[in-house]
Amino acid sequence: NVQANPASVQTRFRVCKPAKDGVAAPCFGEATEVLPCSPCPVQGTWGEWTAFDGCSDDCGAFGRRFRTRECKKPVGCPNVPCSGEARGSEDAGEPCDHQSPCIFPKKSCHPDYRMTVDIEQTRTKCIPK
Repeated sequence: NVQANPASVQTRFRVCKPAKDGVAAPCFGEATEVLPCSPCPVQGTWGEWTAFDGCSDDCGAFGRRFRTRECKKPVGCPNVPCSGEARGSEDAGEPCDHQSPCIFPKKSCHPDYRMTVDIEQTRTKCIPK
């Protein structure tokens, strides 16, 4: 049983039948399947980016903020990929943690930064070169 509806998809249904010996047993899988009437597109489309999350590191000038987005796929086309990345970092400007002193010394700083000692707080921190 295949039907077309106004959204350009086909929906088919199946009914769970009892076993031949009459013993009731559950059926596995979905009872309904939705497929597009036309071929699936080559690529899906990206949804909006989320807001940036908090800083990934709290000292040492390695921290970055990240955001994500969802690949939206047409109904009935579960294997359609989106080109690009679902997770992105904040590339513009300085690392989000470059002014934060480190409670425990870091082994190194980001290549664009150098390690210094904050004498007042007696802690190390990374500052731009």
